[in-house]
Amino acid sequence: MTEIKIGKMIKVLRTEKEISQETLADRCNVSMQAVSKWENEQSYPDITLLPVIADYFQVTADYLLTGNQKRTDGESGISDASIEDMLKQDTERDTLYIVQYQNGRIIDKKSFYEGLEGQEPIKVIFEKEFTDMRGELRVEIWGNAEISGDIMGSVSAGGAVECAEVNGCVDAGGTVNCAEVNGAVSAGGAVSCSDVSGDVSAGAEVNCGDVGGDVTAGCEVKCGDIGGNASAGVKVICTSMDKKSDNHTEY
Repeated sequence: MTEIKIGKMIKVLRTEKEISQETLADRCNVSMQAVSKWENEQSYPDITLLPVIADYFQVTADYLLTGNQKRTDGESGISDASIEDMLKQDTERDTLYIVQYQNGRIIDKKSFYEGLEGQEPIKVIFEKEFTDMRGELRVEIWGNAEISGDIMGSVSAGGAVECAEVNGCVDAGGTVNCAEVNGAVSAGGAVSCSDVSGDVSAGAEVNCGDVGGDVTAGCEVKCGDIGGNASAGVKVICTSMDKKSDNHTEY
């Protein structure tokens, strides 16, 4: 997978232009601390800022991301136009979009859901200061993600999701491996969480603590207390259940 060098490139371009971090921060309408974190590779700029930064330094977005193709010359690589097209793909306000850059291009939502192979997990760190500042924030991932830190909103992913506490719901095309989830969980694969406040639906097995709603699994269910119905392709093993199970149940 192509190495993302945007932090290093921003520092190089800012130094060449002989401007301060504060000047660039004002241009991007962010704090000077945010620019410092970009350059020290502690975080990345929001995807919507890529065209703004590229235009300001008069380089291509591909150059910002990888250090290749400083000027648009018709060769392969990602262009500012392709980023603009990507941002038109049903994007919404108050949603953080996490995407992958692979083989010289951004893997957009359409490409991912068509089953693009060879996807490596996106490793994301949400610091406490970020979640406290943002409050409720929905996260949509165009790929697989390994997330460190709490998410103060819902998570949607085309692939697998691995994260800490989620304040909303989790919807994933692959497996879900999280800590406490304060909403429902829907997964194409297995679900492994601690407590889940809502329903759990999985294409494979479910291995959780307490579940506040119904549990549906393509394979086996192993949980603590279940607040609703439980349905499994094999069997249900739990501490107690408020409603009847559709399958063989062991307590």
